[in-house]
Amino acid sequence: MANDEDLHRGLLNLEEILHRLDARAKNLELQKAHAPQPAPGSAGIKHEAPPPLNLPAQQAAPVVIAPAEAVPTPVAAATVTPIAAPPFAQTPIKAPAPAVKALEPVKNPEKAAPPTLEIKPVIPAKKPFALHAHTLFFFCLGLGIAGGAYQLTFNSAKARYTQAGELVKTARLAEAISAYTKIIARHAGSPEAAYSQYAIGEIKAMQGDNSGAIERYEQFLLAAPAGDAKVAQAKFKIAEIEFKQANFPDAEFMYQNADIRASIYAKQAEDRVSQIKTVKTQIAGARKLIGKDPAKAVEALAAVLAAYPGVKEAAAGLEEARKALTAANASQAARTAAREARAAAKAARAHTPSAPKPALHKAASAAGNAAVYSKERLNACNAVWMIEKIQGQLDAEMTAAGKNNNCEALRENMAACKGLQEEYESIQNLKPETRALIEEGTNPDWTAVKQAEQDTKTLKAYGERRCGELMPVLTR
Repeated sequence: MANDEDLHRGLLNLEEILHRLDARAKNLELQKAHAPQPAPGSAGIKHEAPPPLNLPAQQAAPVVIAPAEAVPTPVAAATVTPIAAPPFAQTPIKAPAPAVKALEPVKNPEKAAPPTLEIKPVIPAKKPFALHAHTLFFFCLGLGIAGGAYQLTFNSAKARYTQAGELVKTARLAEAISAYTKIIARHAGSPEAAYSQYAIGEIKAMQGDNSGAIERYEQFLLAAPAGDAKVAQAKFKIAEIEFKQANFPDAEFMYQNADIRASIYAKQAEDRVSQIKTVKTQIAGARKLIGKDPAKAVEALAAVLAAYPGVKEAAAGLEEARKALTAANASQAARTAAREARAAAKAARAHTPSAPKPALHKAASAAGNAAVYSKERLNACNAVWMIEKIQGQLDAEMTAAGKNNNCEALRENMAACKGLQEEYESIQNLKPETRALIEEGTNPDWTAVKQAEQDTKTLKAYGERRCGELMPVLTR
């Protein structure tokens, strides 16, 4: 890889620099150890030692020029006495050629001028760029490691799932649902995404959102890892929700699922199935009582609904039983009313002379309002009307009772008088002018004259219908 090559190149450069520094140090030690001694007879004269030479290991020893003695006679030329350097161990140095030039040998030492040493300053070697690339590589590597550590520690699906669980523990349910939803969106296909669906289902069930909980459990079942232990648990929770909602067919089907029967919930599922079958038996028995004894059927089905609210079969059976009970009660009331009507008719015949009776009923049938208004007549007609409403037709006896009491005329007069009664009371309590003003609020063309004409018609109809006699009977 490119990064490995940069690292290797940087290490080689570093090794080269260290080797050069080590060679420089050894060279300085050699120069100090083999520095030239002053010439004999030169005591008292200070000689400045030449600066150290950066000589290669195999170069000849440095040449030292001894100064001439101070004598009154001039000396033609200075005598150069080279000092042979003792041999020393040669250390191989891999460094490049030194910056100081080696001295060329003197061809004519008698005429040659004192040699001059050309010393160039040692320039420190620049750090190679590879070292900076190496540093950059390690910096980037550190950033990558830190980013990876962050992803693994704080931004991974597992870390996010743990954080969402902490939100549930602190009852921050809305934030927990949001956290689980982000896991599902960002880490789709991971086990944590599937478990997040299950966790949201748990929260929904806790909040009473049964349909939402079932939906999330089903999403978990679609995404759950094969053979996961929570599969049976999710199916059992769906069955429990269906059972509590009294949706017995779906609950029973889920309880009998193979995953549940092979799990630790098998015994609970079996008990639930037995419970459902018992309720079904109770509902079937109560339905059989509807035709024979609707009152008992209503009682039995109401007890089932009290224990298991929302059972559709029990609710439908209870409605049917109540209708049957109402019909039975109405039939009983009709029979009772018929008996009372017969008794009233019999009593009326006993108190009415036999000769005028046919004429009276004939007149009542013709005029429609000649019959006597009494409570007995009203009760007899009420019995006729009730039987007619329930059975749809009257037998011969009830038909005769209706004719004898002129029930049709009575019914017509009752409806007419109820419509006239309010207007009649208004005439008795308010003046025509006042009532005319009230009517003008809805009819601008209304006048007091028109109001008086209407009052006259109302009083005439009220008298012809004998409402003054009928109304006290109706309100008695």
